[in-house]
Amino acid sequence: MALTITLSNTSGAYYVFSKILQFQLKKEVYTPYTTFSAQFQTDGLKKFGTICKVIVQNGSQVVHEGTVETLTVQTNASVTTISLLSYGFTKLLLHSELAPGLYPNLSINSLLSGYYQFPPEITWESNSDSTNYVYFKEHIPVWDGVVTLCYKLLERYPYIRTANQVCLHLPEKAKSLHIQTGQTLSYGTKRRYSRLISHFHMQDVDGNYDKFSLTNPQAVAVYQLRHKQIAFDRSYLYNPQKALEFRSAASQNGWMQQFFTLAGWIACDLNDCLSVTDEIENARISAIVWNGSQTGISTTISLYSDVFQQKGTL
Repeated sequence: MALTITLSNTSGAYYVFSKILQFQLKKEVYTPYTTFSAQFQTDGLKKFGTICKVIVQNGSQVVHEGTVETLTVQTNASVTTISLLSYGFTKLLLHSELAPGLYPNLSINSLLSGYYQFPPEITWESNSDSTNYVYFKEHIPVWDGVVTLCYKLLERYPYIRTANQVCLHLPEKAKSLHIQTGQTLSYGTKRRYSRLISHFHMQDVDGNYDKFSLTNPQAVAVYQLRHKQIAFDRSYLYNPQKALEFRSAASQNGWMQQFFTLAGWIACDLNDCLSVTDEIENARISAIVWNGSQTGISTTISLYSDVFQQKGTL
Protein backbone atom coordinates (compact mmCIF):
# COMPACT_ATOMS: atom_id res chain seq x y z
CA MET A 1 0.00 0.00 0.00
CA ALA A 2 1.09 3.58 -0.61
CA LEU A 3 -0.43 4.75 2.68
CA THR A 4 1.63 5.73 5.70
CA ILE A 5 0.32 6.31 9.21
CA THR A 6 2.09 8.70 11.57
CA LEU A 7 1.32 8.67 15.29
CA SER A 8 2.44 11.57 17.49
CA ASN A 9 2.50 11.49 21.28
CA THR A 10 2.18 14.19 23.92
CA SER A 11 5.97 14.36 24.33
CA GLY A 12 6.48 15.32 20.69
CA ALA A 13 7.78 11.94 19.51
CA TYR A 14 6.31 10.47 16.34
CA TYR A 15 6.22 7.02 14.76
CA VAL A 16 5.67 6.19 11.08
CA PHE A 17 4.14 2.91 9.92
CA SER A 18 3.63 1.47 6.46
CA LYS A 19 2.90 -2.23 7.10
CA ILE A 20 -0.86 -1.81 7.01
CA LEU A 21 -2.93 -4.97 7.27
CA GLN A 22 -6.26 -3.27 6.62
CA PHE A 23 -7.79 0.20 6.68
CA GLN A 24 -10.90 2.20 5.93
CA LEU A 25 -11.15 5.95 5.31
CA LYS A 26 -14.60 7.55 5.03
CA LYS A 27 -15.88 11.02 4.28
CA GLU A 28 -19.41 12.20 3.57
CA VAL A 29 -20.96 15.60 2.87
CA TYR A 30 -23.27 15.59 5.90
CA THR A 31 -20.69 14.23 8.36
CA PRO A 32 -18.40 17.05 9.58
CA TYR A 33 -15.26 14.92 9.91
CA THR A 34 -13.32 12.12 8.24
CA THR A 35 -13.21 8.68 9.88
CA PHE A 36 -10.14 6.46 9.69
CA SER A 37 -9.72 2.95 11.09
CA ALA A 38 -6.79 0.61 10.56
CA GLN A 39 -4.76 -2.33 11.77
CA PHE A 40 -1.02 -2.31 11.13
CA GLN A 41 2.23 -3.87 12.29
CA THR A 42 4.71 -1.98 14.48
CA ASP A 43 8.02 -3.72 13.55
CA GLY A 44 8.42 -4.82 17.15
CA LEU A 45 7.70 -1.50 18.87
CA LYS A 46 5.35 -1.91 21.83
CA LYS A 47 5.39 1.38 23.75
CA PHE A 48 4.46 4.73 22.26
CA GLY A 49 3.58 7.01 25.15
CA THR A 50 0.24 8.80 25.01
CA ILE A 51 -0.73 9.14 21.36
CA CYS A 52 -2.61 12.37 20.64
CA LYS A 53 -2.57 12.79 16.85
CA VAL A 54 -2.95 10.62 13.75
CA ILE A 55 -1.81 11.65 10.26
CA VAL A 56 -2.56 9.47 7.24
CA GLN A 57 -0.84 10.16 3.94
CA ASN A 58 -1.24 8.74 0.46
CA GLY A 59 2.19 9.49 -0.93
CA SER A 60 2.79 13.15 -0.03
CA GLN A 61 -0.90 14.03 0.29
CA VAL A 62 -2.44 14.21 3.76
CA VAL A 63 -5.83 12.49 3.51
CA HIS A 64 -6.69 12.37 7.21
CA GLU A 65 -5.50 14.24 10.29
CA GLY A 66 -7.20 13.87 13.60
CA THR A 67 -7.53 12.69 17.17
CA VAL A 68 -7.47 9.17 18.56
CA GLU A 69 -10.79 7.64 19.55
CA THR A 70 -9.44 4.19 20.47
CA LEU A 71 -6.01 2.60 20.16
CA THR A 72 -5.11 -1.01 21.00
CA VAL A 73 -1.57 -2.41 20.98
CA GLN A 74 -1.57 -6.21 20.89
CA THR A 75 1.22 -8.78 20.64
CA ASN A 76 0.57 -12.28 19.33
CA ALA A 77 3.66 -14.49 19.45
CA SER A 78 6.35 -12.13 18.12
CA VAL A 79 4.11 -9.84 16.06
CA THR A 80 2.83 -6.56 17.53
CA THR A 81 -0.05 -4.77 15.86
CA ILE A 82 -1.96 -1.57 16.49
CA SER A 83 -5.69 -1.21 15.90
CA LEU A 84 -7.00 2.34 15.94
CA LEU A 85 -10.00 4.51 15.23
CA SER A 86 -9.47 8.19 14.51
CA TYR A 87 -11.76 11.10 13.72
CA GLY A 88 -10.76 14.25 11.83
CA PHE A 89 -10.10 17.33 13.96
CA THR A 90 -13.27 18.99 12.67
CA LYS A 91 -15.29 16.63 14.87
CA LEU A 92 -14.26 18.96 17.70
CA LEU A 93 -16.73 21.47 16.27
CA LEU A 94 -19.47 19.11 17.46
CA HIS A 95 -18.10 19.03 21.03
CA SER A 96 -18.01 22.78 21.77
CA GLU A 97 -21.24 24.66 22.40
CA LEU A 98 -21.99 28.27 21.56
CA ALA A 99 -23.34 30.54 24.27
CA PRO A 100 -27.05 31.12 23.69
CA GLY A 101 -28.08 34.50 22.40
CA LEU A 102 -28.03 36.85 19.43
CA TYR A 103 -24.95 36.93 17.18
CA PRO A 104 -24.93 40.02 14.92
CA ASN A 105 -22.93 40.19 11.67
CA LEU A 106 -21.85 36.56 11.94
CA SER A 107 -19.47 35.16 9.29
CA ILE A 108 -17.58 31.88 8.97
CA ASN A 109 -14.38 33.76 9.90
CA SER A 110 -15.82 35.21 13.09
CA LEU A 111 -17.65 32.01 14.05
CA LEU A 112 -14.61 29.74 13.84
CA SER A 113 -11.98 32.15 15.15
CA GLY A 114 -13.81 34.51 17.48
CA TYR A 115 -15.08 32.28 20.27
CA TYR A 116 -12.81 29.27 20.81
CA GLN A 117 -9.26 28.35 19.92
CA PHE A 118 -9.38 25.18 17.83
CA PRO A 119 -6.35 23.21 16.62
CA PRO A 120 -4.59 24.94 13.70
CA GLU A 121 -5.25 21.85 11.57
CA ILE A 122 -8.88 23.06 11.30
CA THR A 123 -9.13 25.55 8.45
CA TRP A 124 -11.98 27.11 6.52
CA GLU A 125 -12.55 28.87 3.26
CA SER A 126 -11.69 32.54 3.51
CA ASN A 127 -15.05 34.24 3.51
CA SER A 128 -16.28 37.33 5.32
CA ASP A 129 -19.90 37.19 4.07
CA SER A 130 -22.11 37.77 7.08
CA THR A 131 -25.74 37.69 8.12
CA ASN A 132 -27.56 40.50 9.91
CA TYR A 133 -27.90 38.23 12.90
CA VAL A 134 -28.20 34.62 14.00
CA TYR A 135 -29.93 33.53 17.20
CA PHE A 136 -28.72 30.35 18.93
CA LYS A 137 -30.63 28.63 21.69
CA GLU A 138 -28.94 26.61 24.46
CA HIS A 139 -26.61 23.67 23.70
CA ILE A 140 -25.94 24.49 20.05
CA PRO A 141 -22.61 22.97 18.85
CA VAL A 142 -20.30 25.17 16.81
CA TRP A 143 -20.91 22.90 13.82
CA ASP A 144 -24.66 23.49 14.02
CA GLY A 145 -23.82 27.18 14.01
CA VAL A 146 -21.88 26.66 10.76
CA VAL A 147 -24.88 24.80 9.31
CA THR A 148 -27.30 27.59 10.24
CA LEU A 149 -24.98 30.27 8.90
CA CYS A 150 -24.44 28.41 5.61
CA TYR A 151 -28.17 27.96 5.08
CA LYS A 152 -28.95 31.60 5.81
CA LEU A 153 -26.21 32.79 3.44
CA LEU A 154 -26.49 30.26 0.62
CA GLU A 155 -29.41 27.90 1.33
CA ARG A 156 -27.03 24.95 1.15
CA TYR A 157 -25.22 22.63 3.58
CA PRO A 158 -21.55 22.99 4.64
CA TYR A 159 -19.07 20.13 4.26
CA ILE A 160 -15.45 19.13 4.94
CA ARG A 161 -12.94 19.11 2.10
CA THR A 162 -9.32 17.87 2.18
CA ALA A 163 -8.51 16.68 5.71
CA ASN A 164 -10.09 19.41 7.88
CA GLN A 165 -11.25 22.34 5.77
CA VAL A 166 -14.76 23.68 6.46
CA CYS A 167 -16.41 24.73 3.19
CA LEU A 168 -19.62 26.63 2.48
CA HIS A 169 -19.35 27.09 -1.28
CA LEU A 170 -18.82 24.48 -3.96
CA PRO A 171 -15.12 24.18 -4.91
CA GLU A 172 -13.92 26.54 -7.62
CA LYS A 173 -11.47 23.96 -8.96
CA ALA A 174 -13.40 20.72 -8.68
CA LYS A 175 -11.80 17.62 -10.15
CA SER A 176 -13.72 15.83 -12.90
CA LEU A 177 -13.79 12.02 -12.96
CA HIS A 178 -15.07 9.97 -15.90
CA ILE A 179 -15.85 6.26 -15.60
CA GLN A 180 -17.83 3.57 -17.37
CA THR A 181 -20.00 1.07 -15.49
CA GLY A 182 -17.88 -1.66 -17.07
CA GLN A 183 -14.92 -0.35 -15.10
CA THR A 184 -16.61 -0.87 -11.76
CA LEU A 185 -16.34 -3.81 -9.39
CA SER A 186 -19.96 -3.17 -8.45
CA TYR A 187 -22.58 -0.42 -8.56
CA GLY A 188 -26.08 0.12 -7.33
CA THR A 189 -28.57 2.30 -5.47
CA LYS A 190 -29.71 2.64 -1.89
CA ARG A 191 -32.67 4.46 -0.35
CA ARG A 192 -33.08 5.43 3.30
CA TYR A 193 -36.60 6.21 4.43
CA SER A 194 -36.08 6.28 8.20
CA ARG A 195 -35.31 10.01 8.54
CA LEU A 196 -38.02 11.36 6.24
CA ILE A 197 -40.52 13.59 8.05
CA SER A 198 -43.93 14.29 6.58
CA HIS A 199 -45.16 17.24 8.66
CA PHE A 200 -43.56 20.08 10.62
CA HIS A 201 -45.51 22.30 13.00
CA MET A 202 -44.02 25.40 14.67
CA GLN A 203 -45.34 27.83 17.25
CA ASP A 204 -45.22 31.59 16.69
CA VAL A 205 -43.18 34.10 18.71
CA ASP A 206 -45.96 34.25 21.32
CA GLY A 207 -45.88 30.48 21.88
CA ASN A 208 -49.04 29.59 19.98
CA TYR A 209 -48.56 26.23 18.28
CA ASP A 210 -49.28 25.28 14.70
CA LYS A 211 -49.09 28.85 13.46
CA PHE A 212 -46.54 27.69 10.90
CA SER A 213 -46.63 24.34 9.14
CA LEU A 214 -45.07 22.47 6.25
CA THR A 215 -45.92 19.16 4.59
CA ASN A 216 -43.49 17.06 2.58
CA PRO A 217 -45.74 15.29 0.05
CA GLN A 218 -42.90 12.99 -0.99
CA ALA A 219 -42.67 11.56 2.54
CA VAL A 220 -46.45 11.21 2.66
CA ALA A 221 -46.40 9.30 -0.64
CA VAL A 222 -44.19 6.58 0.86
CA TYR A 223 -46.15 6.41 4.18
CA GLN A 224 -43.39 7.99 6.28
CA LEU A 225 -45.99 9.82 8.36
CA ARG A 226 -44.12 11.64 11.10
CA HIS A 227 -45.31 14.89 12.71
CA LYS A 228 -42.73 17.12 14.44
CA GLN A 229 -43.72 19.95 16.79
CA ILE A 230 -40.98 22.55 17.26
CA ALA A 231 -40.61 25.74 19.23
CA PHE A 232 -40.34 29.06 17.43
CA ASP A 233 -36.91 29.37 15.83
CA ARG A 234 -35.64 32.90 16.43
CA SER A 235 -32.84 32.47 13.88
CA TYR A 236 -35.55 32.78 11.23
CA LEU A 237 -37.48 35.66 12.74
CA TYR A 238 -37.29 37.42 9.37
CA ASN A 239 -39.01 34.46 7.65
CA PRO A 240 -40.30 31.74 10.03
CA GLN A 241 -41.26 29.44 7.17
CA LYS A 242 -37.55 29.09 6.32
CA ALA A 243 -37.04 27.29 9.63
CA LEU A 244 -39.45 24.57 8.48
CA GLU A 245 -38.01 24.44 4.96
CA PHE A 246 -34.51 23.87 6.35
CA ARG A 247 -35.63 21.09 8.68
CA SER A 248 -37.55 19.36 5.93
CA ALA A 249 -34.55 19.56 3.60
CA ALA A 250 -32.19 18.24 6.29
CA SER A 251 -34.49 15.29 7.04
CA GLN A 252 -33.96 14.17 3.43
CA ASN A 253 -30.14 14.34 3.54
CA GLY A 254 -28.67 11.41 1.65
CA TRP A 255 -32.00 9.64 1.36
CA MET A 256 -31.32 8.40 -2.22
CA GLN A 257 -27.84 7.20 -3.13
CA GLN A 258 -26.05 5.82 -6.18
CA PHE A 259 -22.72 4.12 -5.57
CA PHE A 260 -19.86 2.87 -7.73
CA THR A 261 -17.00 0.71 -6.43
CA LEU A 262 -13.74 0.72 -8.38
CA ALA A 263 -10.43 -1.07 -7.94
CA GLY A 264 -7.53 0.94 -6.56
CA TRP A 265 -7.21 4.28 -4.79
CA ILE A 266 -9.25 6.86 -6.72
CA ALA A 267 -8.03 10.34 -5.82
CA CYS A 268 -11.07 12.58 -5.37
CA ASP A 269 -12.82 14.72 -2.80
CA LEU A 270 -16.30 15.75 -1.75
CA ASN A 271 -18.14 17.84 -4.33
CA ASP A 272 -15.73 16.92 -7.09
CA CYS A 273 -17.62 15.93 -10.24
CA LEU A 274 -18.33 12.40 -11.48
CA SER A 275 -19.54 11.42 -14.93
CA VAL A 276 -20.60 7.91 -15.88
CA THR A 277 -20.83 7.17 -19.59
CA ASP A 278 -24.41 7.38 -20.93
CA GLU A 279 -25.82 7.73 -17.42
CA ILE A 280 -24.50 10.62 -15.29
CA GLU A 281 -22.88 13.92 -16.19
CA ASN A 282 -20.93 16.06 -13.73
CA ALA A 283 -22.77 14.99 -10.58
CA ARG A 284 -21.27 16.16 -7.30
CA ILE A 285 -19.57 13.46 -5.23
CA SER A 286 -21.37 13.07 -1.89
CA ALA A 287 -19.46 10.30 -0.12
CA ILE A 288 -16.21 8.37 -0.55
CA VAL A 289 -15.03 5.20 1.17
CA TRP A 290 -11.55 3.81 0.62
CA ASN A 291 -11.04 0.22 1.81
CA GLY A 292 -7.73 -1.59 1.83
CA SER A 293 -6.23 -4.92 2.84
CA GLN A 294 -3.24 -6.99 1.86
CA THR A 295 -5.16 -8.12 -1.22
CA GLY A 296 -5.70 -4.60 -2.57
CA ILE A 297 -7.55 -1.29 -2.34
CA SER A 298 -11.01 -0.28 -3.55
CA THR A 299 -12.83 3.05 -3.70
CA THR A 300 -16.59 3.48 -3.40
CA ILE A 301 -17.94 6.80 -4.67
CA SER A 302 -21.51 7.81 -3.87
CA LEU A 303 -23.85 10.42 -5.32
CA TYR A 304 -26.83 11.65 -3.33
CA SER A 305 -30.12 12.91 -4.72
CA ASP A 306 -31.63 15.23 -2.13
CA VAL A 307 -32.43 18.89 -1.63
CA PHE A 308 -28.85 20.01 -0.99
CA GLN A 309 -26.97 17.75 -3.39
CA GLN A 310 -28.60 16.74 -6.68
CA LYS A 311 -32.09 18.18 -6.23
CA GLY A 312 -33.51 14.66 -6.45
CA THR A 313 -37.10 13.64 -5.85
CA LEU A 314 -38.71 10.56 -4.40
